Amino acid sequence: SPGEGGGTGERAPGPRTDAAGGALGTRSAEERVAMLDEMMEVLRSGEPGEQCEAVKEIRLLLSIDETPPIDRVVEAGAVPLLVAALGVYDLPEMQFEAAWALTNIASGSARFTNIVVGCDAVPALVELIEHESPEVSAQAVWALGNISGDSPRMRDIVINAGAMEPLLRCLDATGDPGEDMLRNSAWCIANMCRGKPAPEYERVAPALETLNRLIFVDDLEVMVDSCWAIAYLSAGGTVVTASGAKIDKIHRVIEAGVVQRLVELLNHPSPVLASPVLRILGNIATGNALQTQVIISQGALPSIASLLTSSTIELKKEAAWALSNVAAGTARQAQAIIDARIIPTLLDEMHGAAFNFRREACWVLANLSRHKADAVMYLVSQSAIPEFVHMLGAPDVHICSACLDALHQVLMVGEAQQQHLGMASNPHRYLVEEAGGVDALSRLVDSEVRQIATKSAQLLDKYFRDEDAVEDGTGEALAPAIVAGGTSFGFGASGAAAPGGSISFGAGGGHGR
Repeated sequence: SPGEGGGTGERAPGPRTDAAGGALGTRSAEERVAMLDEMMEVLRSGEPGEQCEAVKEIRLLLSIDETPPIDRVVEAGAVPLLVAALGVYDLPEMQFEAAWALTNIASGSARFTNIVVGCDAVPALVELIEHESPEVSAQAVWALGNISGDSPRMRDIVINAGAMEPLLRCLDATGDPGEDMLRNSAWCIANMCRGKPAPEYERVAPALETLNRLIFVDDLEVMVDSCWAIAYLSAGGTVVTASGAKIDKIHRVIEAGVVQRLVELLNHPSPVLASPVLRILGNIATGNALQTQVIISQGALPSIASLLTSSTIELKKEAAWALSNVAAGTARQAQAIIDARIIPTLLDEMHGAAFNFRREACWVLANLSRHKADAVMYLVSQSAIPEFVHMLGAPDVHICSACLDALHQVLMVGEAQQQHLGMASNPHRYLVEEAGGVDALSRLVDSEVRQIATKSAQLLDKYFRDEDAVEDGTGEALAPAIVAGGTSFGFGASGAAAPGGSISFGAGGGHGR
């Protein structure tokens, strides 16, 4: 399947087993395999009624629960004949059986999907989407979902064949399309929206309005797949169309009016729904300050925070990621996280947690630290310093750099407090030392990553140099010498560093996926 970090709850391309559509009949699978040549002869030259029965026999053979003999059916030359059967409009039953058989063939390996597509099945299946028979229509959509879920190339073939337009017309028509059609359609749309490289945005964006209705359908599968589709459509910020126009994907999602419903769905009892919803809200929070404010104003923060204590590590990580993007917004938005009392829970969950969650959670803390001094003092009061120090040993250069910036903010605010209150020493220096910060920084001075080594050396030099040695003139600055033509690394007043490819935390920027 195309790579997009699908996450919990996604449905993989799969066959429709006979349990979904009737009894196997009296013949065994072995008997049907033995009769395959006979069935093929009937398909080539038999009467229409006989051909319909032969298609059904092949479909039954492909519908067994364990290891259907797809290779035998393909090698017998059945695929082009099954595609031809899709066009026999006088026999809707045969169209249905042929679509089902092709669905199951396309659920196999990429080689089998390629064979189905190579026999021009996609245009024929697209023609059946608006078939007068609901069963034929739903089965054609299932087949197209299997094909589009195979790879980005297959997805684009389905899109370019015009599958999205009739699919949306079916869903937007008055009347109940039925459970099968709703589920298959939501899943097929999700597969047409996912994958890297992303599909041409203008070809899939029309689905947003329909998806906004589907997330209100009281069916878990429909809601989950619809939310994944919206997640894919909200990822990536701005896209440039073929005509050169710029489209803000996050704006489009907000404009579709989905945010309030998404916040409601965070409280759904099924955890499989939370993952795509968190992905959407996190994507929105990577946008500008106004876009981030939308999810705050809709009351999303408490619901997101409640998932930090989930027993599912992926949900915890997604929740922390979404919050980190909010924390990277304006000072007001960072304060909203503090006011919601999220940080104590976050820190409790970080202790002894898996690295992937701990890293995302530390981004929340690091992004908060870049705001006003009150936010830094709050983090210190909640014992966040040990988490910054812990992440200095992380294999991720980005979070290590962010934690170095956070520790600089902590020490800088402590220094200001020392001067303002006339204290003998920087109170935050002791807390960093107590957390093992000096040892961690000393190790990083030898880092192969110049940015990390330089930041660490400057922190040691500025805040932890032996003061007695400095007084008698023997102290040595730990910052590396500046190479000819180079640029020195310095902490600005904000505590964030710009040169040397360091991390830049723009307002509302987050660290989106």
